[in-house]
Amino acid sequence: MSSYQLTLKFYSQKDHVHSVVEEFHQTVSKFVQQANSSPSTLQSARKQLDSFYQHLSNEIERFKQIAQKSNLANNIKPYTDKLSEQTQQLSKVLREHYPEWSREDWQIFLGRISSRLHEIKKSLYEYDFKEAMGHMAEAVLLDHFDNLGQKQKVQWLRKIWHMTGSILLVSLYLWMPLSFSTKIWMFAFSLLTFLCLDIYRLRSAEANTKVFHALKFIMRKQEATRLSSTSFYMISCFLVVAIFPKSIAILSMLFLGFGDSIASIVGVKWGKRRPNKRYSLAGSMAFFTVCFAISFIIYPILSPQFSGPLWLFAIIGGTAGALSERCAGPLDDNLSIPIFSAIFLWMALLFF
Repeated sequence: MSSYQLTLKFYSQKDHVHSVVEEFHQTVSKFVQQANSSPSTLQSARKQLDSFYQHLSNEIERFKQIAQKSNLANNIKPYTDKLSEQTQQLSKVLREHYPEWSREDWQIFLGRISSRLHEIKKSLYEYDFKEAMGHMAEAVLLDHFDNLGQKQKVQWLRKIWHMTGSILLVSLYLWMPLSFSTKIWMFAFSLLTFLCLDIYRLRSAEANTKVFHALKFIMRKQEATRLSSTSFYMISCFLVVAIFPKSIAILSMLFLGFGDSIASIVGVKWGKRRPNKRYSLAGSMAFFTVCFAISFIIYPILSPQFSGPLWLFAIIGGTAGALSERCAGPLDDNLSIPIFSAIFLWMALLFF
């Protein structure tokens, strides 16, 4: 891996560490507000705190390893050493034990943890990375990184890009006057082209910089160090078109283009209740609703011979779309949603 790529990874990892600290801090704040301090509750809470600490410790260690591999190691060693020291101080607090564990003891304990986490968050942003990186600042796109794909900010052009792309691919698949084998070869060629351009971008600092300057309104910061979402989308579209019946392939592509985009907008705007930091209840409901509507309206057109209860199939379609989002795990949504949706729909049709 080149020094340029390591520098990008270093900056991205710093942002990831901050996300872990923020989630840890929110969990501590939740425990502070809870009135119940029974032995079973305290035991469960201590396990969660220990788990969060282990996760944070691993991410900071990875942060240091990336710094050591890059040409930034000497410049930022005092900074990474300070983070390590603060993490060790947090570990000492977590090892403390109060004989009684009264309500007051528990509040003091949580307050000390919260204070340590606050110091770590403060340290993450008190260091001037641009000064440390010097002439590489432009290459690693620091001027754009801080505003790319913020979690609570809708990238409208990105959503329009996704929806337009899905309409284009579906239209070509449906109405191009070519044989199926020819269409598959065209999908394969398009996929290969996107992958080659993406890999070239990742290997060239100059190319990556130009792409982010030109497409900063539809790019996200993690795409600076990995394949773009468009490449993942092309991979998933090629696979569903090659493997599944036409009607299922088209529904799964529309689920991603419209279901995921609208769910993201709803989640950012109105998603107050979040089972985890990646999804919101409002976003999942929006995903279900959009996929239900697509299944109910589009599927009879694609498969006029379908004789089963359409409302039931539409419910299954909505559920398939919403579940495919949750099944993504560490995978990119653009890869997982069409594939998992197609699998769920294909299995459901076996019972009609």
